[in-house]
Amino acid sequence: MRESGRTKAMLCELVIVALFLALSAMTLLRLFAASNNISRESAALTRAAILAQDALERFTAGETLPEREEYALDGERYVVTCNIQTEVGDAGALETCTVTVSSDEKMVTEMQTACYRPERSAP
Repeated sequence: MRESGRTKAMLCELVIVALFLALSAMTLLRLFAASNNISRESAALTRAAILAQDALERFTAGETLPEREEYALDGERYVVTCNIQTEVGDAGALETCTVTVSSDEKMVTEMQTACYRPERSAP
């Protein structure tokens, strides 16, 4: 009888250890899945910021930007829209460019810059 009691206690301990390991594994899998999602969102935000910065640098350099551009990077589709507003003054024009980057109809990032063009180079 005595050995049977030890066997039951050992069996209970093994069941508790197995439950603990199962809960730990489940928690770790959830953490890995969440970190994977965060990593993907971070990569998408980084790519969108690079696209927006590129458009703003081209605007500052004096290039004419299209109102809408589409890019496909790493399996993701990005739409870059540019909104340029011009305020004409006595000595030149102040142009403000707002660039919005969206992916899957969802805005990812928006950046803005302004550039003063003296009268001799105003459009």
